[in-house]
Amino acid sequence: MIFAKIKSQSTWPRWELTIKSSQFRVDKLESFAARSVGKVFKGYSSQELESFAHGELYFSSVPAGQWKDWRTHKDQDSLIIVVRGPVSFELHSGDEEEISEILVEEMHKLTIFRGIWFRFIGLDYQRDGLVCNLTRPST
Repeated sequence: MIFAKIKSQSTWPRWELTIKSSQFRVDKLESFAARSVGKVFKGYSSQELESFAHGELYFSSVPAGQWKDWRTHKDQDSLIIVVRGPVSFELHSGDEEEISEILVEEMHKLTIFRGIWFRFIGLDYQRDGLVCNLTRPST
């Protein structure tokens, strides 16, 4: 389940599959049964990664209750997969008065568009969250 809200609102609207705004997009990862056991999760298609040749891939562990510092990419989108979560993200476009909060569960992906400031925090006190951040030049 994914939740998002603008801080000035008092309720948490719910979305099942996709959330999209001018700052971000959240999608549930597609999955299918593996040939032997378990599932295979598809993060991004080759079409989504066309410009990835000039991007970078990072993994960040994020303890519960500790924010990772604010960051932005001026010329790149951040394609994020929450591998282990849930993880809460805060985003803004330079005006900290209007901050969007997004709760992203495990095995969901979040695309944050270039120029958007974001930070994130783990919410599971039993284990650190794990976020994969793939940066690619904006198209």
